[in-house]
Amino acid sequence: MKLWTLLQSLGCSIAHEQPWIALGLAGNLNADNAVVAEAVETWLRTGGRAVDTALMYYNDEGLREGMRRFLVDFPDQQSNIFVSTKIPPEQMGFHGSLNAIKEAQSRILAENTALDCVLIHWPGRTWPKRDTDPPCVVDRGASHAGDWSLCRTESWAALQEAKALGLVKLIGVSNYELPHLEEMNSIPDILQVEFHPWWIRGDLLQWCRDRKVKLVAYSSLGGASSNWLEDPLLKELARQEHLTVAQLLLNWAVSQGVSVIPSARSKAHMQDNLHCCEKPLSAEILDAMSAPIAAQHRTIQPDPRWIHVPGVSASGFGGPVPPSHAHLNLFGAVERIHLGSLRKHCWEDDFRKPYPCCDPSFGVEGLSTCWDSGLSFMECCLPSSFSRFAIPLSAAKPQRSDRVDFVVVGAGSAGSLAASRIARSGFSVVLVESGGDGLSSKKVHPNPSLPEQFDHWFVHNVEWSLGEVIRTTQIIHGRGLGGSSSVNGRIYTRTPLPFAPSLVSAAYADVESELLFETDETVSDSWQQRILDAVVAAGVPHAPNASMLLKPSIGPVQKIAGCRNGGQLSAFHCAQRLEADIEILRHAHVNRVIFGGNKAVGVEIAGSKDSTEVLCNHGVVLSAGALQTPAILVRSGIGHPLDLRRLGIDMKVESQEVGANLQDHPYLPFRVRTKYTCATKGSLYAFYSNLTAQGGQQRVYELQLIPRCLESGGHQQTELKGYLILLRSMKGGRVVVRSTDPAEPPAVLNNPFAGDGGDAWLLLHGLREVYQRLKASLPGASFDPPSDSIMEDSLGGQYCAQHLGLWQHPMGSARIGPVLDNSLRVRGVEGLYVADASALPDWALAGHPDAAIRALGALVAQFATQDALRQNSCQAGCVV
Repeated sequence: MKLWTLLQSLGCSIAHEQPWIALGLAGNLNADNAVVAEAVETWLRTGGRAVDTALMYYNDEGLREGMRRFLVDFPDQQSNIFVSTKIPPEQMGFHGSLNAIKEAQSRILAENTALDCVLIHWPGRTWPKRDTDPPCVVDRGASHAGDWSLCRTESWAALQEAKALGLVKLIGVSNYELPHLEEMNSIPDILQVEFHPWWIRGDLLQWCRDRKVKLVAYSSLGGASSNWLEDPLLKELARQEHLTVAQLLLNWAVSQGVSVIPSARSKAHMQDNLHCCEKPLSAEILDAMSAPIAAQHRTIQPDPRWIHVPGVSASGFGGPVPPSHAHLNLFGAVERIHLGSLRKHCWEDDFRKPYPCCDPSFGVEGLSTCWDSGLSFMECCLPSSFSRFAIPLSAAKPQRSDRVDFVVVGAGSAGSLAASRIARSGFSVVLVESGGDGLSSKKVHPNPSLPEQFDHWFVHNVEWSLGEVIRTTQIIHGRGLGGSSSVNGRIYTRTPLPFAPSLVSAAYADVESELLFETDETVSDSWQQRILDAVVAAGVPHAPNASMLLKPSIGPVQKIAGCRNGGQLSAFHCAQRLEADIEILRHAHVNRVIFGGNKAVGVEIAGSKDSTEVLCNHGVVLSAGALQTPAILVRSGIGHPLDLRRLGIDMKVESQEVGANLQDHPYLPFRVRTKYTCATKGSLYAFYSNLTAQGGQQRVYELQLIPRCLESGGHQQTELKGYLILLRSMKGGRVVVRSTDPAEPPAVLNNPFAGDGGDAWLLLHGLREVYQRLKASLPGASFDPPSDSIMEDSLGGQYCAQHLGLWQHPMGSARIGPVLDNSLRVRGVEGLYVADASALPDWALAGHPDAAIRALGALVAQFATQDALRQNSCQAGCVV
């Protein structure tokens, strides 16, 4: 018997009880009302009768239209359709909630009838980008800015009154934890939370069972961005049950007595969902799927700073694993409002909501108040003792009166390739470099704090705060000929790029034509072989060159060994005949791009006393790096309009995402002292998603294990320097120009602990997996930090706060798409190109971006010279 028929035979009134399977409208429908209407109509015609929505999804128009189309043919089914909606945080409070209910009625129902179910969507404001607080928070003043308890109380009272008045049939809450439920002092009809095998909420499930509350699960299939449906273990379990993986997951949830609300667009998927539970799962599979796995995690992580319950510690929040998704949670207590080193006046007076403005997601995410307030975070979010590394400007200015064809700004990995390729095409080029000759010897250890190296680096201080630990760290990138390519790790990794495959392949081939490569060998009967075998046993395949694959693998990596032309080791020195083909201006720091009408015609070089200009006929290529390129664009009038207004710069092009979307690779270091005799060869690298369960096609982590010799008791033993790197951060930072002074470096907002602390938690969880494998592989090995402290949450959290760093791969701050077109041209102007790490989209982060950055240099030369040739051929008046 089908589940739906079974429920009806048991006397379940669809209009008065939450059905077991509903269509969720928060998934992959993208708030497109036309798509929503089609999905709802298809769902109802397929046999579904329940739909889950919310006011904050903005798709009520599509829901109403989809129901209308269905009821034209089946008017007798109107009473059987069950719709659940939710009140957003912005409308919480007694009057706000009542108004929200009336708003939902008018939007969804064809006539003024009772709503089936209304839930309070969140126990408080959930993300910084939702920054409009209701009166129940605002009216209480700054001292209660993080306390939503009154809002919850008033909203619940409003729902109870609405039910008593017959406006709503069922009422409940969503995303509430046990402290929120106990605070209510009342029993809801419905509790909706995230619930799946990776986040088993046994505590909430038992609470609901004891009180006969219906538990509704969301994210049962992981969402559009997850790879759960491809999990090999789940595929095998589903095969045994003659189900799809989606049906297996839904059946598992329903078997717990939980309703599910999966999203779906196609009729086939809807039919699969409706037929998921026609037979029960076997006891063996139920047991296998119900055992909490080590990698428990949430797909939706709210920010507990805004939803705490006064007097309740963090142990009451977060579900079956120790709470790990907020600043102070890693120390075992939810902070009320953590302001880092902010001064009191920054949040007590008119500037009452500093956290959203301090978070890197301001601006592009819609927080225009942060801009309108004059970017108060410049004072309130950066440490008062911020040490600024001023960029040295040369007193000597290059004097040039003749125009060249192209100006390339920056002689790093991309700029060196771009300049040499443009020159090879017969165009004259000036390469403008802020630094001097650069660090061209791989024997020189990069240390920006050494006075003799100061001129070789851009140094940017960044403050991080986690609980009581406040650190100032640095993001650096190279100056001088070769830039960071002079002294980086030399790992060469082909990564995807958003261009035609033939173009990308040709660009990489061009780059590699100048390079010599080397690859470490795997040493048999060694620490390396023991670890390799253990990781392979965890489902990560061995590869002789792990860095060149785009899927999980473990093995040695390919490194740049030198230049084919015999030059010193850097992109600049590998570019053949570079100094002979082009003119190089050293110690020339670019202030801004010069325009003639709408076309870039040169650059202005800043000096200690005045400035000079370098002019060109065809265009300017910016390759100054992910931190300096957006600063040059802003000083040139290309950026967020409110930012330009703050700086007093006339707007050339409104480009709101200049400086936004900054990405880097956060990492945790560790050391392992082995019993093996001294070895300095045989480094090992792994790219994988997990080590505790086989499978997983995504690359989430990179593990580096690098040996060195260590004296111990008169014997030399092998110590492994380990680094666990997160290949794709969940955080986006921002580069913000402080002033129009080109000598002042921009502010860099890039805090991996901001908001939900997800990066820190992923790294801590990943390091625990690594320790488990290494302990089993290397008997007698000792660890720093000790294994016990990593496994204990509060100590592990402190280690994250004190040692988590960035891998010095800043990128994405002027990326292809919102800022650049698919030929690396800056949108809105002519003759201006960007080719450096700032152009890379976040999905191109593969752990080692140098190869991709060099490829961008080769590509931009092709795009720019093609534009110039078309322009030359059109002098007679044709349209370029």
